[in-house]
Amino acid sequence: MPPLFEHDDINRHHPGSRHLTQDTRGPLQRIGDTVRRTRGENSDFVARLLDFLHEVGFAAAPRYMGVDDHGRDIFTYVAGQTTNHPSRATQIWADF
Repeated sequence: MPPLFEHDDINRHHPGSRHLTQDTRGPLQRIGDTVRRTRGENSDFVARLLDFLHEVGFAAAPRYMGVDDHGRDIFTYVAGQTTNHPSRATQIWADF
């Protein structure tokens, strides 16, 4: 059977990994307590933003952990729900 996603051949080397949702750059992969995603043109900005949020004590955002051996961004896994649809934003933020 051919791989479902571009990184399936990489992820089969990580027992216990699982696919999360897919974003505009491709699949999100959870491996242990981290999430991996394909780097994009805004990856450096996102890394700086997440570092800033951590520095000011905002605990609801993931931490940026660097880049893995396959060139994917690594973030800490944060349990919960996410959405980019405005109709769900109020519901999601109500948990905070």
